[in-house]
Amino acid sequence: MKRFRLWAAAVCVLLACGWAAAQDAPNASAGTAPANAKPVAFDVISVKPADSSTMFGGIRLTADGFSMSNIRVDMLLKEGFQLGPNELIGEPDWAKSQGWNIDAKVAGEDVDALKKMSFDDRRRMFVQLMQERFGLKYHTEKRELPVYALVVAKGGPKLTESKHEADANVGKGSPGKLMGNPGHITGEGTSIEFLTNVLSRQIGRHIVDKTGLTGRYDFQLTWTPEQGVGGPDGGRVVAGGPGGPGGPGGGGPGGSGTNASAPGSEASVFTAIQEQLGLKLEPQKAMVDVIVIDHLEKPSEN
Repeated sequence: MKRFRLWAAAVCVLLACGWAAAQDAPNASAGTAPANAKPVAFDVISVKPADSSTMFGGIRLTADGFSMSNIRVDMLLKEGFQLGPNELIGEPDWAKSQGWNIDAKVAGEDVDALKKMSFDDRRRMFVQLMQERFGLKYHTEKRELPVYALVVAKGGPKLTESKHEADANVGKGSPGKLMGNPGHITGEGTSIEFLTNVLSRQIGRHIVDKTGLTGRYDFQLTWTPEQGVGGPDGGRVVAGGPGGPGGPGGGGPGGSGTNASAPGSEASVFTAIQEQLGLKLEPQKAMVDVIVIDHLEKPSEN
């Protein structure tokens, strides 16, 4: 069984900046910095193609930026725009297959400001990176898509308030830690938003957090993965590159949400979420902002 590690503090794909002034992206949070605050921007960005024989990759949050190995462009775009499945349109084929090694750092005087940024704001910096080095141009559209709403199930949540402390080196940028393999996730100090992002990639459908839970939690989630549905994409934070976790084929139509586990068998992901976490996925339709790629090019190596 392939193993993947979802580790926000050390291996991070799951992430205010200069990009916001240029174009409006969906799901951008407001009020994360004073209006007169200087946007934090990358000072140095190094980009090199990854070895095609490399099977694994990941993104590590550092005190002054990010260190990425064997990461696909479509993954960075989905992270930067905080998109769910089917919300990125028009990316070229190479963006879904070629892995890249990228080191991006802010200037020394911006390190403190970076550490104070929220997790969402830090990953939005991927858009800035794509604009500067991959010539990204895009526009937004609204489309009606099937989604799931994550809500608290009858009986209340079955989550343990975490006593794990956030990584001091990362600061506010850490959403907690997730570890696991297909069909199992262990969370330590994990936010519901982070869990929602990961489950979205597992199930292959956008999930909206409507739980109202704002804490950090410890939990175990075990289910029987369906053949061809979702995959160990890990979504927002995953040690995976092309062909491995986080690679192509990690999405498909979600289930109905009504599956019940048969006696003596493991539960579907929908049943497991309800029975083990005290939460529930409810199918809905919603108008969702999608990103349409107008231009994207391979960067020069440096």
